[in-house]
Amino acid sequence: MEDFVYKKLLIRVNDNSDHDLIDRIARDLKDATGLTAGLTYEESKATAEVTTVIDMIFMGAIAIMMFLCFFALSASMTANLYDQVKEIGVLRSMGFTKIRIT
Repeated sequence: MEDFVYKKLLIRVNDNSDHDLIDRIARDLKDATGLTAGLTYEESKATAEVTTVIDMIFMGAIAIMMFLCFFALSASMTANLYDQVKEIGVLRSMGFTKIRIT
């Protein structure tokens, strides 16, 4: 075992929210080996902040896209209705009854 060089050591604890225990283990490890420990819960705080900012950006982009899609859909439906009104008007002027058009 003494011939192996460790680059990372993963220590899993039962309660991830117990930061005092994790800090104590890291401090004891540093005292015993002289190596400093990178604590994942500190990194997860920064990651959570970045994730929140990215989520806000994507929510804004989704809102803009939804507005544009709604505008395109309503414009398309309006144009389709105007075309159908013209078609029905032509059929009525040719003498078709409402029942026959339906």
